[in-house]
Amino acid sequence: METNKYGTGLFVTDQFVENVDMLQINVDEIDKAQGNFDFIIINLNKGLVDKNADERVKIILEIFSKVRTGGIIFIPENTYQILYTGRRGMEALIEILGYKIELPPYNVKDIIIASKP
Repeated sequence: METNKYGTGLFVTDQFVENVDMLQINVDEIDKAQGNFDFIIINLNKGLVDKNADERVKIILEIFSKVRTGGIIFIPENTYQILYTGRRGMEALIEILGYKIELPPYNVKDIIIASKP
């Protein structure tokens, strides 16, 4: 799906939202999402709770692979807190993968924004 203002988006979520102009998938559908997206929003908690640490990281890696070069990934607190190492672990994973951690807008809290260089 294409949004005029922001490009092609992927919303990976446990809770589907109506009237959202982007592709919405859950954890089990990640491999079905084809293409490179301009932005990805990861809103997972229930989908990660019953997974072990290795499975959680694998899911995150699969999601990250769907963003195009120059694209942005938004990771809210409810998602990164599911990781054993929380925010610091997610930021470390982002840096290890060679992605860049972006500074969020002034009034936005408790979110990690990463971009693919």
